[in-house]
Amino acid sequence: MSVNYAELKVIYEELKENIINSVCNKVTQFDNDTVLIEFRKNSKNLPILININSRFNFIGLSYYYQPAPKNPYSFTSTARKYLLNEKVIDIKQIENDRILYIIFSDFQLIIELLGKNGNIFIVDNESTIVGILKARSSEKRKEKIGEKYNPPFGQTQRVFEVREEILRLNKGSFIDNITFYYMKKIAFSKIDESINSLSSELNKIDQSINKFSLELEVEDRNDYKKIADTIIANINTVEDFLRDIKSKKREKAGTITLKDENALILNIELDPDKSAGENAGYYYELSKKKIKKIEQIRFLLAKQTERREETIKKLSEFEKIRSNIENNLLDPYEYLCSIRKKDEKDKDKYQIKSKNTRTNSTVNKAIKEKTKGGSNFNIIQLPSGTTVVAGKSGTGNLEILRKFGKGGYWWFHTRDFQGPFVILLDENLTNIDRDYAATLAVYFSRARNSGKASVIYTRCKHVRPIPGEKGKVIYSNEKEIQVNIDEQSIKQIFSQE
Repeated sequence: MSVNYAELKVIYEELKENIINSVCNKVTQFDNDTVLIEFRKNSKNLPILININSRFNFIGLSYYYQPAPKNPYSFTSTARKYLLNEKVIDIKQIENDRILYIIFSDFQLIIELLGKNGNIFIVDNESTIVGILKARSSEKRKEKIGEKYNPPFGQTQRVFEVREEILRLNKGSFIDNITFYYMKKIAFSKIDESINSLSSELNKIDQSINKFSLELEVEDRNDYKKIADTIIANINTVEDFLRDIKSKKREKAGTITLKDENALILNIELDPDKSAGENAGYYYELSKKKIKKIEQIRFLLAKQTERREETIKKLSEFEKIRSNIENNLLDPYEYLCSIRKKDEKDKDKYQIKSKNTRTNSTVNKAIKEKTKGGSNFNIIQLPSGTTVVAGKSGTGNLEILRKFGKGGYWWFHTRDFQGPFVILLDENLTNIDRDYAATLAVYFSRARNSGKASVIYTRCKHVRPIPGEKGKVIYSNEKEIQVNIDEQSIKQIFSQE
């Protein structure tokens, strides 16, 4: 819940002495709900933290460093334009209301702590809104730049008092107490969200492990090599059985009962259109496939087991952090600042940088005009009229595999380079379309600048995502083609009609 008007009254009284005649020194918006406005007076900084999250409306103090976003929010730019270096001449709170007015000579900063309707406004002396954190409008009220600012309708009739649980915190001033109280609530909210997400992930991993264990158990029961060996060991008996089936003109497969080398009885299904040797070969082939499938299942099982251990470790870490905050061994605001620093670092780490390409602007323009699709993939029509889809990222690769990866369609990917999945949406694969799709797989991959690469391709039904490994798959029945690309081949694919 947000602060009530009685608590805001105490905050107002504590801020009043320090903020009047101070100068706005800094404005930073950290996310959609959180703004830091720093005031300076007598060589001292007063960093006021405003949070209008629907669950946690409050005003507090922030003394921990937080990295500012690389690209400022629009409210940050507007607030800096109108408020930086401006002197505060007054601060007001209307009785029984959760609205705080910080008044400058030409503008007012209005902070409404109204739960889900909370907002921050910058208005001029004519009450025109010149800056707003969240633009919205309804029949009763318009909250947009250029509109006149009108306070919310009505005041609460309930009587509120300062909550005892906040007073008992003993962190210094009341505003320090309220900052700690809400920072703890926000930290717990984020931690619990992570714990719930990890618990859900752990449940899915356990289901996946059970599924793979059952698949492994089923595959272990199917001893195709023993069946093939038994057919070879009893080849004359099998040949006689097959001749008997043919003489009776039975079209369906027949089942023969034989004993293996350990005198165990096996019921073996035979194809009457094949010889004994061919039937044995069929089971030997199944045995090879079974071995490969078992290897794949064991690989997936090992990956899921590894993921399970990592997830349990992460769960334990979050539970420990929660316990440390609960027992005052870790400051919740310090924890939240560390999360923000990590988020900013991750943004820098995964920032996509432009590449130099070998193609000229004409070709790039043609590609832009001929490619379309979702945010995670491109849809491209080949000169033959066949459609292909190409992922833009690991997420995009999995998305096209899920959306377009029908059993008979064809999947392409560079062998030794990172790059997109390319799916050709046609079960009939011509050599020309194969070459086009393989060329696109290289062109959109990291092999692009080398100009050549090996491309593997197989039907989509032979491609299986690895759970927990974003964008990674295992595949079988693949073929390989060497691809050399140049500007001319790209022009041919993206030529305008």
